Amino acid sequence: DDSAGAGKAVSVRSWWETLQLYGPRIGYFPQPEKTWLIIKDPSKMDYYKSLFPNIQITTEGHRYLGSFIGTRTGTERFVSNKVKEWTQDIEDISKVALCEPQNAYAAYYYGIMKRWSYLMRTTPDIAACLGPIEKAINQHLLPGLTGINPVPENLRNIFSFSPKNGGLGITNPVEMSDMEYLHSKRINEDLIKAIVSNNPGQYDPNISKIARTKKQCILGKQEKEQQKKFSVLSSCSEELVRQVALASEKGASSWLSSLPLKECGFLLSKQQFHDAIKLRYNVPLDGLSSDCACGSSNSVDHSLICKLGDMFPYGTTTFGTP
Repeated sequence: DDSAGAGKAVSVRSWWETLQLYGPRIGYFPQPEKTWLIIKDPSKMDYYKSLFPNIQITTEGHRYLGSFIGTRTGTERFVSNKVKEWTQDIEDISKVALCEPQNAYAAYYYGIMKRWSYLMRTTPDIAACLGPIEKAINQHLLPGLTGINPVPENLRNIFSFSPKNGGLGITNPVEMSDMEYLHSKRINEDLIKAIVSNNPGQYDPNISKIARTKKQCILGKQEKEQQKKFSVLSSCSEELVRQVALASEKGASSWLSSLPLKECGFLLSKQQFHDAIKLRYNVPLDGLSSDCACGSSNSVDHSLICKLGDMFPYGTTTFGTP
């Protein structure tokens, strides 16, 4: 129900009249008051109004199919308004994270984060406009989810890795935007050519080619993430590098990506989730004393192996220490 046409004014006028004539016969009822005409030359406004009476006309552009067609100024305004909505969503879910971090993580990872994916794939050059989203993630969401405040830059970069690469899968939209658009453009290359050549009726999708291109894009994204991972970890401590390597092992992130279903025993309390995240990245636990009862300096590792440590029973249960 979102018909669209493009071309010279007279051609578009003919298309519009044809649509009004034959559309109702197949259940399509064009509504001029809800129709927008995007023009390039403001000086010809009166001419276009005479050709298209009762139709709204703009020189800036208008939203179409979840993206925007028009000038750069109009695109930035449209994206900025969407970013304000999404930023508010992040701030709202961050309040939930203060009490239920695991539920908030699942809601963000499987829901909220997908909202700007489509816009990144259909609208070019919007990385700069997505900055407020990354700021809200860094200042509100991550501290609520992890119990780490402020979040160091190296951890923020690690959190952007996929869970199977030792991260949390909370990507930086500013970094992802241009790549998502280029990948989308590559996958739909034949369709774009058909539309530009004004011959979409002859478009015959090559399913095998599209599948190959998708696979290439996925591999390219994985390779880029590995390059970023190598760059980030090269400036991290040995302990953190080791923890990320352990978190990258097969099955090590299954608890993280599982839905928090209480009936299945997958639901973690706030402290359990925060502790799990901190143990995953070698961050000191809250409430852990600096000195052990044995007289040695205390740490998570020491608490798990020292028979006088508070966590020794957990160490023996988990690792089978004699």
